[in-house]
Amino acid sequence: ASEESREKGEPQENAGNPADCILSKQLRAFKEGQGQIDVIRGKDLSEEIHLVIQKMVNLKADDETLNWDDFAILVRANDTAKEFCAALDKQEIPYLFMASRGLYTKPIILDIVSYLKLLDDYHESRALYRILNLPVFGFTHKEIVDLNYWAYKKSWSLFETMRQSSQFHLGAETDKKIYKVLSLLSSHVQMVRDKGATEIIIAFLTDSGYLKHLSQLPEQQAREVLGYLNQFAKRVRTFETNSDDRSIKAFLEEFNMELEAGESGSLAPDLETGPETVKVMTIHGSKGLEYKYVFIVGMVDKRFPAIERREAIAVPSALVKEIVPEGDTHLEEERRLFYVAITRARDGVFFSWAPDYGGLRKKKPSRFLLEAGLMDLKDQPHDEIAETKAEKAEKPVKAGGAKPVAYRSPNYFSYTQLAAFQNCPYQYYFAHILRIPMRGKGVFSFGSTMHNTLQKLFELVRERRGIGQGDLFSAAKVSDNPQITWEEVKELYQESWIDDWYSSKAQKEEYRAKGENILKEFHEQNKDNWPDNRYTETGFNLKVHANGVVCTVRGKIDRVDNVAGKLKIIDYKTGNPKDKLTFEEKEQLLIYQLAAAELFRDEVVALAFHYLDNNTEQEFLGSPEELEKIQNKIIETITDIQKGEFPPCPSPLCKYCDFYQICEFRQG
Repeated sequence: ASEESREKGEPQENAGNPADCILSKQLRAFKEGQGQIDVIRGKDLSEEIHLVIQKMVNLKADDETLNWDDFAILVRANDTAKEFCAALDKQEIPYLFMASRGLYTKPIILDIVSYLKLLDDYHESRALYRILNLPVFGFTHKEIVDLNYWAYKKSWSLFETMRQSSQFHLGAETDKKIYKVLSLLSSHVQMVRDKGATEIIIAFLTDSGYLKHLSQLPEQQAREVLGYLNQFAKRVRTFETNSDDRSIKAFLEEFNMELEAGESGSLAPDLETGPETVKVMTIHGSKGLEYKYVFIVGMVDKRFPAIERREAIAVPSALVKEIVPEGDTHLEEERRLFYVAITRARDGVFFSWAPDYGGLRKKKPSRFLLEAGLMDLKDQPHDEIAETKAEKAEKPVKAGGAKPVAYRSPNYFSYTQLAAFQNCPYQYYFAHILRIPMRGKGVFSFGSTMHNTLQKLFELVRERRGIGQGDLFSAAKVSDNPQITWEEVKELYQESWIDDWYSSKAQKEEYRAKGENILKEFHEQNKDNWPDNRYTETGFNLKVHANGVVCTVRGKIDRVDNVAGKLKIIDYKTGNPKDKLTFEEKEQLLIYQLAAAELFRDEVVALAFHYLDNNTEQEFLGSPEELEKIQNKIIETITDIQKGEFPPCPSPLCKYCDFYQICEFRQG
């Protein structure tokens, strides 16, 4: 084989001998055109940042097809990212800092944990000091200083000082603020006895006005902070799922152990939805991602490659079983990381550096830039840092102001999202863009309990008919008419019970008894002739074309039964049946009927709402005209969402909205 063909990695003939086989590692581009590779040099860090941002703005201005999602700034360490984020914010360029760690250090998480500490111990003065500084309570700096002064003078805790504040004559306005905080604590401490951490956190955020404050922040800032909040809420729910003791004290004990072990909380930014943003991240965090233009910043010696950190306790070589590679392993690992950074770019990669980062000594450019042949060191004075090829060729272009943040619509929707937008676009904005967490309701916990119980019940029915998989260690009871006892149904109900969000113990027991009565009646109706169930909780993806974009409507069908070789789709509802269903009330099942045409081979002959309160069904089937109407409505709704405009629609229904307390446009 010729040397040329070997370099191209072309297959070789007569390669029967393994020694003759040559595996080429040469990279070959499959994309046409020439990529951009430049080095940006600033006099100092400030100018480096300015030139990087200017380059991005210029690229975007020259190509109308570009948006902020096409740009990424890669840093070797998180500390380097702070200055770039601050500059992007100042220039009003939307960005997302994709740090992988540090959730527990975010201000909103520190605020929540401080409040939980107060409920566990009123006299935790440092926690109370942080709470008093929250903008929702409106304390001035002087008022907080006065309270601290009296606490120090009397040797009291800050909480005790607030309780006794009337004797210090701090003023009527200050007394009102103190009363608000003490009342809030008194109200929520009553919940500590029988409520989990999640419910108490949501109560604090809602009752204090914190959620309303967050909803009124600029959108980018609100999305970032609420993203941290939702990730922390997920962490708390994980604790509640895995722990028998769901109290605040138990959570704080586990949380403090994490902190003592050096845990700072993982971060997982949502890249799928939201406005267009420049992504700022570490090179490690960029693995698997791609962008049109990538800026690898801080390319100076001792930063990238970074200085090797030696292990505190060296492992004797005699105890190391693996073959230790020769050479500078740290440098090779840094070089591999440099390769990862470069390969994140599709159309252009830019390296930036500066000789002055604020230290006493000037910085030298990274050796990786020299090795790649991107630096020109010829004919330079000894005391001058090399000028880059790109710097000589680059013509400075004045960066204009950033365009307003563009909303990027998601590619998938649920019926809940579509219904929320149709009801009130501002409600959609709160729920699905800002994703404001809201207090749950006992009726929702009850509904989920009933859904889960019926799902398990019909799985048991299918198993005993020989349709589902039975116990691997015992013979399945196969029968056309399976026998399932009330005691078995009751056990499934107890296993499925969700204990959250009930307003009182009495309400919880009322719902528990109600569910038992519903299931007992359901068992009596069906025990001698169970429906021929085929599927439960079946997910679907319905593809639609909206504004030239393929979007997906996702959902789950509660139950699908077989009726004489055809299908009946059933959705469970609380409440009682209506005399006549409107088109809007049919919409959810009509979407299911559309999805079933793609999901199942058999014909759908009936749609039914099963009303749990009296175990009755309301059956219908969508006509071709109705199916066409619902498909058009889906497309119209998604097209409206894609516009990124979410005006409020006040109405008498506002009082039933989850965001009633924080919406400034509410009616009534």
